[in-house]
Amino acid sequence: MLDVKKYLTDNVISEMQQAISDADGNEVYFHGMTNGDKIVDQIFVAARGHDSGVPAILRDMNVGDAVIHNHPSGPLTPSDADVNIASHLGNLGVAFY
Repeated sequence: MLDVKKYLTDNVISEMQQAISDADGNEVYFHGMTNGDKIVDQIFVAARGHDSGVPAILRDMNVGDAVIHNHPSGPLTPSDADVNIASHLGNLGVAFY
């Protein structure tokens, strides 16, 4: 099992849970900023979507940042679109969770 606390602070996890709840459980796309240990300690909602998709906003990303989005359906296997975005962002030094 993945230990999410290696990647996200408790505060960020709580903020994400609230944002997803506020979006009625639909997909939410977060831009995360990391601290010196490369743990996401700040986030903001970059986009909101529906039950099976969300726009991928790629502007204002910096090396060390992270993009995070949920899959309301449950399975976390990335879609082809997720893989394409992750490839693009990875080449810019941005993580994709």
